[in-house]
Amino acid sequence: LEHSHLATIETPHTGNIFSAKFMPHSSNRLVVSSAADGRVVVSDISRGVAIKAGNPTHSGSCYKVRVEESQPSLILSCGEDGFLQAHDIRAGGEAPKVLYSARNAKAPPSTGAGDEGGWGSSRKTVR
Repeated sequence: LEHSHLATIETPHTGNIFSAKFMPHSSNRLVVSSAADGRVVVSDISRGVAIKAGNPTHSGSCYKVRVEESQPSLILSCGEDGFLQAHDIRAGGEAPKVLYSARNAKAPPSTGAGDEGGWGSSRKTVR
């Protein structure tokens, strides 16, 4: 396959970009990315600029971002610091909410014989 250069996007990232996803319901115009600098950035590729970018929210690299089809304004990110964060792009400069911290993680208690929940039973849905 032959690849061609499609676009150049200016971002505030200062390190390698590890994850990039198209935002649902944006006609493939908006992309969310995460990088070694700990930042989560939303860019408009039709204009080639970042439209939502703040200070790094992870201490260390941010390895993965995810956006759910049913909640396109909510971005989930996880990083080297052990935090799973929720970023609501509708909220101006609010800090992201920490949904999970591996630093303080404990195995969920077993309910005894026949317990089929395991780790999955401790999952919470963000609404």
